[in-house]
Amino acid sequence: MKRLTISIVNYNAGGYLLSCLASLEKVSKELPSDVFIVDNASTDESLILAKEKFPKFSYIENKENLGFGKAHNLVLKKSKSQYVLTLNPDCEIFPGVLSYLVDFMD
Repeated sequence: MKRLTISIVNYNAGGYLLSCLASLEKVSKELPSDVFIVDNASTDESLILAKEKFPKFSYIENKENLGFGKAHNLVLKKSKSQYVLTLNPDCEIFPGVLSYLVDFMD
């Protein structure tokens, strides 16, 4: 079981989402995590591009904008990890951050 689930809610985040996912991919070996992207009915191409460039992540596609909280709750229902990180799509994760976070929580 992975110790961390990362939940990202996307709504037309464009390049921000792609940068965020690229940063998570770079640190993926440091602390294996489940990454969920919940799309709240985006009308830009952010979800399409994310799925093409980062197919190993999990995606939940909403037909309507459920809002920030409800979208994260969809991930909480699926998570089997000890910890969950809610991450905005305009964030980038640097090396060492996730392992430090989990060590601190332990």
